[in-house]
Amino acid sequence: MKKCISLLLAITLCLSLFACGTKTGTTTPTATPTPDAGAPAAPPAGGGEPDAPPPPPVEGAGSVGYIDDPVDHSARKTYKIAYLSPAFMFLQQSWFAAMQEFQDRLNFTVTSFTGEAGNDAYLQNIEIIADQGFDGIIMDCELAVAVRASEVAEETGLPYIAFVQSMLDDNMKTVCPQVVLDQYETGAKTIRWLIANYKSYWGDIDTSKLGLIDLGVSVSPDLWARAIGPRDIFQETFPDGHYFFDDAISAGGITPDAAYTLTTATISANPNVEYWFITGSTEFMGPGAARAIDDLGKIDNALICVVGAGANVVDWDSMTPDTKTSLVACLAISDLLYAAPAVSGMVALIDGRATKDTLWRDKTPANYEFGNDYGVWMVENDIITRDTYKTYFDEINARYLESGGH
Repeated sequence: MKKCISLLLAITLCLSLFACGTKTGTTTPTATPTPDAGAPAAPPAGGGEPDAPPPPPVEGAGSVGYIDDPVDHSARKTYKIAYLSPAFMFLQQSWFAAMQEFQDRLNFTVTSFTGEAGNDAYLQNIEIIADQGFDGIIMDCELAVAVRASEVAEETGLPYIAFVQSMLDDNMKTVCPQVVLDQYETGAKTIRWLIANYKSYWGDIDTSKLGLIDLGVSVSPDLWARAIGPRDIFQETFPDGHYFFDDAISAGGITPDAAYTLTTATISANPNVEYWFITGSTEFMGPGAARAIDDLGKIDNALICVVGAGANVVDWDSMTPDTKTSLVACLAISDLLYAAPAVSGMVALIDGRATKDTLWRDKTPANYEFGNDYGVWMVENDIITRDTYKTYFDEINARYLESGGH
């Protein structure tokens, strides 16, 4: 683990982590303007007085910084929140759209900014956000620039929350409240599901002929942690099995084509392995591995379960009921489950009802590997299958967009 962290800090390559959800609501995640140094100032937020005090709590259940926080948000001005990401691609657009779903309920507006021009542009946008009168920043920040980004944010005085990617200091400790995944556990869930369900596909098998292809990313601490779980549990459960870690970076990056290349090569080089589990650190590894399985004629002898739903749901949507596939399950997170704590926590910080040091301290795991100096909101996640994925997203949407969520 330490070796991989050191490697990451020495590498200039910036990786954007991939989420696990899709289908978050009624807002279409289309690209929005992302201000840069030459962009005009955003229009002022409406409603209330600029110096209006935070609203008083009202009767009801809930906690500070939760989506059902019992506060009358209409009693104050409309807050201006910035969402700053390293690139505004489909995933970032989806998270942004999910944040927009809560604007009316929590009385804020959210504007997207991007650092697509590089780390300097990302840092400059923090200052632009402050100059344009925003009240807080939700920061999707790559590790290579996280230390300096936190310093710049502190200089502006704006409250900020790390989003999706952990913001860590030089000692690999958190620097602010975080909305992130339990990376080890997300990976572990994929292999646990395969172990719990493989007999329903294959019956009792000779596990000395079982292999695991663990498609991962060695240079990202978060994605590396997702690969350790499958490795540990597989080797403990099947000591006579065959484990293979395939690094997407060695095949050109985090893409379906990389997963295809690695899966094809590993299976072709190991004819002694008859049955295959395949896990993956991102959603893009699912379709690529499934395509390789199809081309190799192994569809009856392989089961795939990766972290991430979006690309896999697209595959499932395209299939007819009688289509056979090795892509049987994946770990999913609705985008609402990322967005809800991020925007509600940010509102609590801007209100002053929570501080950087107090927000979500009840949520922080006692043994969190990156320290417990700040609140860490571990995002909920579930394994979904081709048979259950539509119900999963429908239930999350109903919970957060209709009943208020928690």
